[in-house]
Amino acid sequence: MDSRSETIHSKSERRMDYTTANNPLSDPVILDILAHNQDDTVLRRCVAINRSASPDTLDMLGGDQSVRVRLGVAHNPSTPISALTKLASDIDWRIRSTVASRVPLPSSISAILVQDEDQNVRTTLASNSSIPVDVFAKLVDDHEWEVRYHSATNPLATSEMLARLATDTSIYVQANVARNEHASPDTLRHLAESQNTFVCQAIASSPFAPPDALARLATSDSWIIRKLVSENPSASPSTLEMLGSDPTRKVRYGVCTNQSTPRHVLVALVSDKHPSISHEASQRLADLT
Repeated sequence: MDSRSETIHSKSERRMDYTTANNPLSDPVILDILAHNQDDTVLRRCVAINRSASPDTLDMLGGDQSVRVRLGVAHNPSTPISALTKLASDIDWRIRSTVASRVPLPSSISAILVQDEDQNVRTTLASNSSIPVDVFAKLVDDHEWEVRYHSATNPLATSEMLARLATDTSIYVQANVARNEHASPDTLRHLAESQNTFVCQAIASSPFAPPDALARLATSDSWIIRKLVSENPSASPSTLEMLGSDPTRKVRYGVCTNQSTPRHVLVALVSDKHPSISHEASQRLADLT
């Protein structure tokens, strides 16, 4: 066989190896053989993300010198706990963060990651709803606001935790509390009294905000906050009626589009001086009949 034929044959074999490494139906024994190819990082990466790879193969690749290969193992849903435990202490934060995002995440591994020095890893962990509550509680009190920010929207957060986060020094954390369905009405009322526009906007757009909190925000000097209230389906009929005569056109239009707007308010808006509002109110009334 001449050199040209050998090259063609070699390329053909390589293509077959890649096809096998990417095939989820491949024999785990064959995948293990391919995983031992130290000359081809791409090939080992393909095996690393293959769900059919055996636990022993993935355990070995979890210690691979290539970050891309180890990252593939961290993503693989078939990766055994033994390999994940090693990857939870990997030198590269991206790999540790990938492990932190796994659902479900074994409690023993979350206990390792909650102590990670890298903020990005703890931030990812704070968004994971499969970790134990006692581990999550540590993230709620994390010294980095970005970690607390993601904790605020995690369904693991209790009303007590959210009440504490509502008094956070970061307005971004406070605003995120409004997006959590477990926040108590009292917590949301407290946030509605904030002097910060960003926080008030978050409450005004929250579907969990109590009607009396929205009524308070409906009198805001900010037309943006009033507009958000006008579009909120949790706003009371009386609040929507008041906003139906708001001097700002965009607020009144928001009332037109709100599914909670009473019929008599829509009737009044049919006569609005702005054609877009009059048209929208007419369309809503037609839909109600």
